[in-house]
Amino acid sequence: MDLTASTPTEAMHHWLQEKEIQQFLEALHHFGETRRQQRLTNRVELQERFDAGFRLTLNPETLHIRSGAWCVFDIPADLRDRRVEITGPPEREMIVNALNSGAQVFVADFEDTFSPSWSNICAGQFNLWQAVRRPIDFSAEVQGKAHLLNERTATLMLRPRGWHLIERHINIQGKPMSATLFDTGLFLYLNAHSLIAQGSGPYLYLPKIENQHEAAYWADLLDYLVRYLRLPEGCLKVTVLIETITAAFEMEEILYALRHYVVGMNAGRGDYLFSIIKKFRHDPRFLLPDRSQVGRTEPFMTSFAERLVDVCRRRGAAPIGGMSAFVPSSLDEVNRHAMAEVKADLERVQQLGFVGTWVAHPALVPVAHSVFTLESSAIHSTTPAEADGSLHNSQRTEPEEEEEAAHDLLRIVEHGPITELGMRNNIRVGLHYLAHWLAGRGAVPIHNRMEDTATAELARAQLWQWLRHRVKLDDGRLCTPELFDTLLHEEIRSLPYALSDKPDALRQLTQATRLFKQLVISMEFEEFLTLPAYELMLID
Repeated sequence: MDLTASTPTEAMHHWLQEKEIQQFLEALHHFGETRRQQRLTNRVELQERFDAGFRLTLNPETLHIRSGAWCVFDIPADLRDRRVEITGPPEREMIVNALNSGAQVFVADFEDTFSPSWSNICAGQFNLWQAVRRPIDFSAEVQGKAHLLNERTATLMLRPRGWHLIERHINIQGKPMSATLFDTGLFLYLNAHSLIAQGSGPYLYLPKIENQHEAAYWADLLDYLVRYLRLPEGCLKVTVLIETITAAFEMEEILYALRHYVVGMNAGRGDYLFSIIKKFRHDPRFLLPDRSQVGRTEPFMTSFAERLVDVCRRRGAAPIGGMSAFVPSSLDEVNRHAMAEVKADLERVQQLGFVGTWVAHPALVPVAHSVFTLESSAIHSTTPAEADGSLHNSQRTEPEEEEEAAHDLLRIVEHGPITELGMRNNIRVGLHYLAHWLAGRGAVPIHNRMEDTATAELARAQLWQWLRHRVKLDDGRLCTPELFDTLLHEEIRSLPYALSDKPDALRQLTQATRLFKQLVISMEFEEFLTLPAYELMLID
């Protein structure tokens, strides 16, 4: 069968009919599912402790790791330059444009910028299979020409879905397979050896890790994949997204657990703020202001960034800055103002010590390159022999300083106002995004920003938090269910116009509104909005 001429669904059907792939997915499920469930149970148990008043500190039982002389193992040549990483869903046009963008890395994202309909899953895996083998292209209707991959392209990385998600289209002995195991396993099975043959390798971005135990689970899974697929030692590499408050307290332990595989850590922002609200949702000391008021310059966010950079520098890993999500406008004046803000933000990131950053659009690649130069962003590889030696140990932070730095992660002492405009913005963006997500689109430009699931999660979490604590707005009114309901109905009236050119999303607006309202007003906090949303997604 000539898969290059197949549709994505035909190609996926062909792969899933192959006995070797069936056996591989079954083996992967049996290896990982029980432990995945244990990790999810541990998350629930820890949340119960948070609800009872538990607060995070550095773990005294892992002091030997934090004080030990070690660093991560060698970094492949094509992952030593991480100045600009562009991320987006594995759609055909996105893949070609991103790989050709001039960025050093393209993160093909099955997670926050992805809507996991089965047709999207099939297309994503097929598009990446073609991209690795290079026949991928797309035709632009406006220009009327085909776009092909350049001879030199960005290094490809895969970001699978998180551990909390399932893939209901893959059932093994009557149980749906973990979405993480499916995304990761199939991609590696289809592409790992081809990537290695081209002088690169199978590289992953690990999402939403909570702690060292989940990192150790990943390490064991990667060991298993290397053995099963007979991959050369040292070819499989990962970068960890630090996007939960619990992971921020265990950065070194996470790196240590994954030291044979990990090459960097990325400082997520939206999911990180969402995690703070989620973990400490009953504590009024963790009330956050309007989303627009919480930037990288907030003291607790600066502490997070500085700690990540410090840990990475001492352990030989690459610290990568979070997302610059601006999307160019058709208005030149908007672009000029926004680009100036983006550059200023990137300069702050570079000054904190990050070696690179994420961007959401190819137009931001040159802007990021003007800030992150090759000389200032150099990453030096570490040999396995050096990794267990004393490299970087002379830079060891004193325990008292480290404890103080960790404590600063939770020091949310001052913040800006909570406003009606902030409530409206959360409602508008949350509804707008959720309607698109249910219609099959996970990366949505809203007000010249590429919004993703993290945005929607933060929007609905803030509203939930403000309602639960009946916060006072800057105009003196209390945030009540009645006020939320009034603003919700007013914002709904404008959305049909905003979605008029997106009929698929418009058809999902009623369902999106019902779900969003339920998430905000419910007494119980839903762990992830994608869990109930996935149940509403049409089975295709």
